[in-house]
Amino acid sequence: MPPEASRNITEHSRLTILWVILYLGFFGLIIVWGQRLYRRYDHFNHRSQSFFAHAKTIFGGYMAIVAGEIVLGNLNRLIYHQVQTANNQAIIDTMSGSPIVSVLVCFSAVCLTPFAEELIFRGLFMNLFFNARDFWLPILLSGLVFTLVHASSNIISYLIYFYMGCVLAYVYRSTGNLTNSIGIHLINNLVSILLILPAVIK
Repeated sequence: MPPEASRNITEHSRLTILWVILYLGFFGLIIVWGQRLYRRYDHFNHRSQSFFAHAKTIFGGYMAIVAGEIVLGNLNRLIYHQVQTANNQAIIDTMSGSPIVSVLVCFSAVCLTPFAEELIFRGLFMNLFFNARDFWLPILLSGLVFTLVHASSNIISYLIYFYMGCVLAYVYRSTGNLTNSIGIHLINNLVSILLILPAVIK
């Protein structure tokens, strides 16, 4: 291999490693920062739950999301002829770039994003801007803010993320336990990634 080519590969590898470190470090900072603030400002009543109660809550919340996504997804295909939401299509395009990017996106979507987004949109948003007596308003506004950070190209696509955000917010607000909404979010992202992978590796 020519020396110049070898240097280019080495430099590219270093840049890739640096990018991966910065990407994971950014997520890590958000999660650590969010966790500290959440512990400080959390004021919702925590309902005591057994392991099986947690599992039941997570399963029920996930099935509620699936039911809503089926209905709204079919409407999206019927009216706008879209098989994927704009957000999922953006993920597919990103993952198609390189194997390293694909692995990083899969890892962050399943292992990092659920923690970061639930801390921000449920744990912090609902505790910082609402008091313990408020119920539906923080749920609806949390769903709305959650929607705005996900790419959407039509009203139904927005409704998919709004509905999902509201379900996650309802589960958190009704139980006071952020691990429930994190669990639902994690399962939802895992299934979504598994469904997206065939479009990436085809």
